[in-house]
Amino acid sequence: MSERIGIGVDIGGTKTAIGVVTATGELLERVVVATPKESAQQLIDVITQTTSELAQRFAFTTMGVAIAGLVDANQAKVAYATHLPVRGLAMKAQLEAATGLTVLIENDATAALWAEWAWGAARELQNSVMVAIGTGIGGGFVVDGHVQRGATGLSGEIGHLRFVPDGIACPCGLNGCWEQYGSGRVLDRWAQAEIAAQSSISTKLIEQAGSVERISGRTVSELARAGAPEAVKCLEELGRNIGIGMASLATILDPELFVIGGGLLDNKELLLGPMSEAFEQHLFARDHRAIPRIVPAACGPDAALIGAAGQLLA
Repeated sequence: MSERIGIGVDIGGTKTAIGVVTATGELLERVVVATPKESAQQLIDVITQTTSELAQRFAFTTMGVAIAGLVDANQAKVAYATHLPVRGLAMKAQLEAATGLTVLIENDATAALWAEWAWGAARELQNSVMVAIGTGIGGGFVVDGHVQRGATGLSGEIGHLRFVPDGIACPCGLNGCWEQYGSGRVLDRWAQAEIAAQSSISTKLIEQAGSVERISGRTVSELARAGAPEAVKCLEELGRNIGIGMASLATILDPELFVIGGGLLDNKELLLGPMSEAFEQHLFARDHRAIPRIVPAACGPDAALIGAAGQLLA
């Protein structure tokens, strides 16, 4: 008897990955398409068309969809997503009608955590936390062997914990959110400030990016990995801010393990040291408890896709 397979979808702000996943978490095939931003219907159509093409070579009956947004507790509707026209979208019902598949909708960080819990760094652990660091900070929790979503499905929005009272304004409408101090936004702001000040590193930023207009957080990361002292210092400060926020999460959740994922994981050699040091310095009762381990994600950049699909194959 052949192994069961399903479709996994990871909807991002610029691209959408659609893949075929086995019941043991293996990714058999992956297609990447541009994410339509004009309307929700265009997004549904792109997913449906790509799934139809995959159905010519694979037999499946389920689809798990991961999205960077607020998903209701029934895993059926998208309440809100910052960069996509999907507010209030009954995505599960629309995709089931369009494809004939059984569909589940999941927050992308929670989906990535599920994959790590089933097949990756958090496998067989009863209490673990995913911290996904990219443009913002997303999170997911396993508590006493169960993935947590909260009363309304919004429990993983850890990037919007208050980090600095009356601090930097966040697009969510609040001020001082953790992700304003512990995500890729820090690198973007630092680069802009250095260019505006015409500092000694500004020339290197321009040379690395090719032009002022192309400078981004990625440029800072590349310079840091190449050893530029100013950029290394910026990454280290970012790592410390992440660690401080994680210490607060440990006080609330008491996990065995933190799994660090997301796009900034490319900088793990620069981030994990300062992160771990700050985490231990700010951890409540650190002399009277087991210190939670901090490890990089094992399932790679397709963890959300794999985790979304896997939930319907378990």
